[in-house]
Amino acid sequence: MALYIHQAGIFSEFTINSFRPNKNYRIQKSLHYKPEIMQKDKFSCTASFGPVTVQKGIRIRDKMVTVDEAIIAKIVKNGKHFEILVDPELAYELRDGKSVSIQKMLAINIICTDAKKGDKASTADIEAAFGTTDIEKITEHIVKHGEIQLTTEFRRKKVEERRKQIANLISKNAVNPQTKMPHPADRILNAMEQSHFSVDPMKTAEQQMDDAVKAIKQI
Repeated sequence: MALYIHQAGIFSEFTINSFRPNKNYRIQKSLHYKPEIMQKDKFSCTASFGPVTVQKGIRIRDKMVTVDEAIIAKIVKNGKHFEILVDPELAYELRDGKSVSIQKMLAINIICTDAKKGDKASTADIEAAFGTTDIEKITEHIVKHGEIQLTTEFRRKKVEERRKQIANLISKNAVNPQTKMPHPADRILNAMEQSHFSVDPMKTAEQQMDDAVKAIKQI
């Protein structure tokens, strides 16, 4: 769970395993935010740099991703930059056409102009760019149509997954004219590697199948 605490003019996010009112919690992780970013979250609690005592009325959200684990999804509209912090796996699945929980995908319910600095976008700019201030609709739009900053490790993993999907798709739809049998997926994978076909993890296997076949035919 993510626990937001206001302390000495700074908002911090702490990770706790479970929540019960008036219980002491030992801090596991912490990340600070500017006060103006979190001002809409109303809650009450007491805190110290040791255990944290949580009082009734605090705002607790069960999150699948913490801020330090999230990645940035961004888009430029009307000449202005908008960024959000999202779960990389759920953002990728949404971009891939799957249905996901937007609330679980978001690390924090805030649209920023610079997520690393914590600079919040103005309501006027948000409404002018997206035609709404609905955080879920805006998040879905940014993830589907904007840029997702995947980590190198995550991107490599998804490239390999997509490569196998393309090979399996070709195997199901292409027949060897000599044997009248489908091409084995392993052989297609080898041919893709020999042709140096570049797999885009942000495009579906269907979108890349024809280009992969063209590349393979040239070897």
